Amino acid sequence: MGKLKRSLLSFAFSRIVLVGSLIALAVFLFPRIRDRIVKFLKNLNEKARENVRKVTGTTGDFEEFAAPGGFVLPRDFGLKDESGKRPPLSANPDFVIQSILFQNGVCEFSARVWNAVSRHETGNFTSDLYALDNNLFGMKMPSIRDTLAVGISERPSAAINRFAKFRTKEDAAFDILLWMKEFGMPKCFEFVFEQVEWMKSKGYFEEPLDEYLSGVEARLNQVAVFTESELTLVGPPESGFDPFGDF
Repeated sequence: MGKLKRSLLSFAFSRIVLVGSLIALAVFLFPRIRDRIVKFLKNLNEKARENVRKVTGTTGDFEEFAAPGGFVLPRDFGLKDESGKRPPLSANPDFVIQSILFQNGVCEFSARVWNAVSRHETGNFTSDLYALDNNLFGMKMPSIRDTLAVGISERPSAAINRFAKFRTKEDAAFDILLWMKEFGMPKCFEFVFEQVEWMKSKGYFEEPLDEYLSGVEARLNQVAVFTESELTLVGPPESGFDPFGDF
């Protein structure tokens, strides 16, 4: 009897391993399946966050970051400066990008994808283009459309490719809305590959689609997650110029 029980357990375990392997293979090979699973997990995560709000008695406007593995942690978690204080939200480029796009009609998911694009274009906010030119999206100086750029970068290595320079990082975030308006880009996509594929069709990047998509997907896992109430804290550009019109 004990031998039969062990055999049945061994059989069941082997089938579980087989099914898990097939699911992992499908997720790896088929981005559409992977994106649907991610969407399902995000919905579960949102329900968990709502339960936390009920248990803690908060209003839901507490500050959060996406931690490795997709869990949501308080921003206090390991994110204080030397004085022990949290940096202001406006000092966080993830927040600047998402809040500006969200306030102008871009859905939360697509705003986070744009955030991942920015991280990809700037090497996770470490490039000179980001630090010295306030260029969040690798944007080149447009010759036709409206722009908030103040000109071409003064750095020779960037100027030769006509990379744009912005007065502030906020202006660079507003400027991507002008690019969207120029090309009639939808404000919401359901999947990452759909948004990146659309950008490719409009010449946003020159790299092969699969290569660029992989880079954006990798950065998306590093993008901070904010509540809707947090995403309403940034106002219009200081220049006073309204770039949106009927966007």
